[in-house]
Amino acid sequence: MPRKNLPGRYTQAGPLRNTVMAISTLLRSVPDVHEIRQLLAQGPAAPGYRIPRLTWYLGRWIRGTDWYPDHQLRFFRRHAGRFVPDAVHESVRLDGRVETLTEPLLHHSYRGVEDFVQRSNRYSTLAAGEWVRRGKRAGLADLIFRPLGRFLSMYIIQRGFLDGWRGFVLAVLYADYVFLRIAKAWEARILQDERQRGA
Repeated sequence: MPRKNLPGRYTQAGPLRNTVMAISTLLRSVPDVHEIRQLLAQGPAAPGYRIPRLTWYLGRWIRGTDWYPDHQLRFFRRHAGRFVPDAVHESVRLDGRVETLTEPLLHHSYRGVEDFVQRSNRYSTLAAGEWVRRGKRAGLADLIFRPLGRFLSMYIIQRGFLDGWRGFVLAVLYADYVFLRIAKAWEARILQDERQRGA
């Protein structure tokens, strides 16, 4: 199949000319993807399908927080879907009905805490830049309450505590990411305002 409109870190798979299976290089499919094989054999009934994603982190599959089931639109008719660029992560926009599969894709994303922190620093810079470009403003209240809200959401509401200390670590790391994103957006806005006043 052609590779048109697919980001560099994705590949297409599947014998049908009009279908796309978008798999990140960090994803490994489960050994028996019966649902996908059945769709390929019979032809997909819906324009697109969400697939749950199960992520391995710090020696365990994470089933709490918002990491699971973390449905991703990864299987769709080629002419019905398109990738939408984003500063941090691309997404798929689909015209038509989307159904949900049950067999997960196995995701091996972060090698450890250091890897997470390095990428968090890079992603927060990109996200902060996007925040500023969209005209959003960050204030002290955002800097205080948004990271706290992220921690409580991941660890309590989305039951990260079920993953033990790993869930706690993830909730803290994501709260830190939110803090960095807002602090960088705030800093960028202040520098931008100073440049405008000096012009």
